[in-house]
Amino acid sequence: MLNQDQSSPNPTRITHMTRLASLLFAGAAVLSFTACMSEGSSEESAALAGNLDIDGCVKIEGSAIGQVGVSVTLGTPSVTFESWIAKDGEPNEYVGFTLSTGATFYVKAGNNADDLLEGSGTSWVNPNGTGGSA
Repeated sequence: MLNQDQSSPNPTRITHMTRLASLLFAGAAVLSFTACMSEGSSEESAALAGNLDIDGCVKIEGSAIGQVGVSVTLGTPSVTFESWIAKDGEPNEYVGFTLSTGATFYVKAGNNADDLLEGSGTSWVNPNGTGGSA
């Protein structure tokens, strides 16, 4: 599921990603979702609410964040956001999500670019809860 330099546990050393979702957070709020694929066409990805802009990666951002039904095609598998968890007191900020199918992903939480949290499965919630910062 993940093509990574297996000799290093450092998740920032990702060389190429398959079925990988990388979420960018400010504090605990989702700003963008990026998925990269090793197979499949860019046309497939661009047609599913994303715009291809970085070496085979599809990114959703802005109004697509928080939208149920947004899909990203990662080669053959397609991952759809089935639900989002809003940050307490911030209805347009999100601290978690549920996916239609299992995936392996990294979540960037907080302002430190080196703080990547690994996740896999069909859901993710910020480990600091629904009201705190990353």
